[in-house]
Amino acid sequence: MDTKILLCYALRFLLCCTFIAWGQTITSQSGTFELGFYKPGIPQNYYIGIWYKNLTIKTVVWVANKKPPVS
Repeated sequence: MDTKILLCYALRFLLCCTFIAWGQTITSQSGTFELGFYKPGIPQNYYIGIWYKNLTIKTVVWVANKKPPVS
């Protein structure tokens, strides 16, 4: 997948102009959450979401723009 998104994320301050691609994630400072691209059950649809990082079953807690998907 060749889709990229421009993000600002927090370390101890905001950093701008950072890109994230499919397979890359940003982890919250606490290590609890990850943000990245994910694909639910529909093969052609990709979304940007936040999920719990350390759970065996991916549990998504937020999805950006469910309609339409990224791809």
